[in-house]
Amino acid sequence: MDVDTAFLNSQMEDAVYVKQPPSFIDSDPAHEGWVWKLYGGMYGLKQAPLFWNKHINRSLTALGFTRNEKEFGLYFKQTADGPLLIGLYVDDLLIAAPSPRILSLTKKKLQELYSMKDLGPVFKFLGMNITQFSNGNITLSLADYIAKAAPDQQTPLHKKVHIPLFPTINYFDDNSPVAENVPAYQRIVDQLIFIANAGRPDIAYSVSLLPRFLKDPRVVHVYAAHRVMQYLYTTCFQGLSYRAGSPLQLTVYSDASHGSLADMPFSTGGYVTRLAGGCVTWSSKKIKTTVSLLPKPNIFLLVKLLKKLNGSQTCSSI
Repeated sequence: MDVDTAFLNSQMEDAVYVKQPPSFIDSDPAHEGWVWKLYGGMYGLKQAPLFWNKHINRSLTALGFTRNEKEFGLYFKQTADGPLLIGLYVDDLLIAAPSPRILSLTKKKLQELYSMKDLGPVFKFLGMNITQFSNGNITLSLADYIAKAAPDQQTPLHKKVHIPLFPTINYFDDNSPVAENVPAYQRIVDQLIFIANAGRPDIAYSVSLLPRFLKDPRVVHVYAAHRVMQYLYTTCFQGLSYRAGSPLQLTVYSDASHGSLADMPFSTGGYVTRLAGGCVTWSSKKIKTTVSLLPKPNIFLLVKLLKKLNGSQTCSSI
């Protein structure tokens, strides 16, 4: 669902004044220097996105939805047919309903509040390709985004690459020449971070490594960034798959480098959480806590994950 002229629905919370537009200047000489006071939001106003977000949050809350405390763009509601979810990104709403009846009723209620376009079943959302099968299975990929990003970054695409990084290369080698175009390296790393977070957990470690050199990248890091992009281009149709009917049970895997020479004095840790046959959360980053026992890094990862899933700041012993 796409909200028409979304920012114009909200009301101003602060006093904002604008000059009279050239085509609507008051002809009365006494009003020559007058200005307009804005009543509602408008495009181009820096406060407009915030006012709109507050407005639609009040609307969804009035309809019985609850906003997720950790993901402000996710709303949920329990219905007679099952859970109803709405994903909000600015003025785009992605609705996941347990039945066609609930979906139709939800759309009708939203269209009573706003002028909206019904874009039908979702095929693309936030750069992701979404495929829904008749048996209820869903797959997510970033094929279109990767196909556009790789040529934009001038990555050589003639050679197929099947692993993101060479395991034998020392990426902490100070003898490598300094990169000539630092902004170009920063741009490609920025795109790789988005791809990794959006739906490619297989490059999570690579993307956690390359940003460490943003301030002073070397040639070896530029080659590595382009290699990861080559790998993505080679495997662009790979993605996440979720199977209908799978048990709603979380499975968590975690591992750590246990303080390798490249990571000293910290370890690099990672975890992946699977649900319905597909990954739902993943991470690879340095563990900022120094530990003395070898099994401990995995414990720290599990504690952090439990805090994230439960929204708790404390955790009991494991």
